[in-house]
Amino acid sequence: MKNNILALETSTDLHSIALFHKKKIHTKYIFSKNKNKQIIPLIKDFLIFNHININKINKILINKGPGSNLNIRITYLISKVIKIKFNKIKIIKMSTFDIIMKNLKNLKKKIYILIKKNTQEIFKYNIKKKKNKIITLNLIKKKFISQKHKKTLFITNNYQLKKIILKIIKKPINIKVCYPKAKYMIKLFCSL
Repeated sequence: MKNNILALETSTDLHSIALFHKKKIHTKYIFSKNKNKQIIPLIKDFLIFNHININKINKILINKGPGSNLNIRITYLISKVIKIKFNKIKIIKMSTFDIIMKNLKNLKKKIYILIKKNTQEIFKYNIKKKKNKIITLNLIKKKFISQKHKKTLFITNNYQLKKIILKIIKKPINIKVCYPKAKYMIKLFCSL
């Protein structure tokens, strides 16, 4: 049986869906409000557009977080319903950190991935140590972003968090936004 992989990424404001079919990756993105209501129609329309029936899918890749808990749970529920209906489908969960890292080109730099947990806390992931830690916004200002981090690259998964961090520290740092995307999930899965 051929590998037909569907990837669903809904952990941020930018939702994406990707399909690995006939050795090609097809993708679609949606950036709007009330996206939760659009996930099922997005999947249906995407599969129709790519001329594949849902029963031909044998793996579904989903993001397990961190990220928007509600969106991640909805996506997990949708994938479980698909699995129940088409028993042969396997669900594979991936970390937001791993998905974002798949997009990064230069891993020789010191890199931290920052993902908003709630209004006062952030997940901090150290790529070299492969460790995840929760820090507060106050800690960012006081200790985390200092002179020793001038050559460090900070990655965040949304522009709102980037603005918050820049407002808190009030000095220039190397911070970029990199959304986890469904196509990176497929690339990561295929490289394992």
